[in-house]
Amino acid sequence: MGSCMHNEGTQSSPELNTVECSSGDAEYKVVEKFDGTSDSSKCESVEEAEISYYQVGNNHNVVLCLKSL
Repeated sequence: MGSCMHNEGTQSSPELNTVECSSGDAEYKVVEKFDGTSDSSKCESVEEAEISYYQVGNNHNVVLCLKSL
């Protein structure tokens, strides 16, 4: 947690990459992370979360709860 992300894609087809939080490219901050799930509704209970992002790859599912910077 505490990582920052930059969206290289679009809102409807996001492609988030991790960037330094001090970088001008940082758009979102990870406020919560749920491993081993694709249930993005988990972010609804996270107070600071504005956006949920579901990522899958290498047999690993993760939901990131993000807030805009």
